[in-house]
Amino acid sequence: MKEIASQIGSLTCHLIEAAGDVSHIFVLCHGFGAGGTDLVPVGRELFKVLPSAHYAMPQGPIDLSEMFPLADARTWWQIEVGHVAKAISSGQMTEIQESVPEGLASARRKLLATIDLLSHQYKVPLNNFIIGGFSQGAMLASDVALSMEEAPAALLILSGTLICKNRWERLAQKRQDLKVFQCHGTLDPVLPYSNAVAMREFLEEQGLKPDFFAFEDQHTIPMSALDKLTIFLKTLSEPT
Repeated sequence: MKEIASQIGSLTCHLIEAAGDVSHIFVLCHGFGAGGTDLVPVGRELFKVLPSAHYAMPQGPIDLSEMFPLADARTWWQIEVGHVAKAISSGQMTEIQESVPEGLASARRKLLATIDLLSHQYKVPLNNFIIGGFSQGAMLASDVALSMEEAPAALLILSGTLICKNRWERLAQKRQDLKVFQCHGTLDPVLPYSNAVAMREFLEEQGLKPDFFAFEDQHTIPMSALDKLTIFLKTLSEPT
């Protein structure tokens, strides 16, 4: 195993590289306000499960240092935190579910370009990519996995939520064989558990069969979720 930082397209990526032939490439996207290396510990845990895979943790393109001066804070697109919090507190989840964030399209293009470069650099086909993320990164991962020219091996939605409902509905109809792992905390105060359930039900309505795991915690990725994810990853070679 080797860890390096590399510029892949327009995105800086922290890479965990396997020593031999590469079977899969994981792309794991961090959440709003986190650093570019936030999901590196997750990559290291997953490496124990699939040591034949490479793991790429890209850094969001937008610097939030003015908002969070004491942290290495990045984002994939700007979020009006107050507006989102008000919509959630007032129960206006339809507004969240149907919203298409300004800046999502730009982030999608950047990540798709990086994925294409990773595919060529390591000679791994797109159908052996596993696209995932946490929170905002899970929203981006969902959008990208549904938008790719070829379906990836799996989508990992870690404490994500349903947005872009109309757009995703059109795309998801072509992804009915896509394997999906989704987990969410029942006590999540940031992205309500109810909207994670709505995401699961939305995917099911489109013909997908997400592997859903609820845990009694807040906005996080507990070890129990990683344990369930480990079991899920072992099914990737099994027929759908």
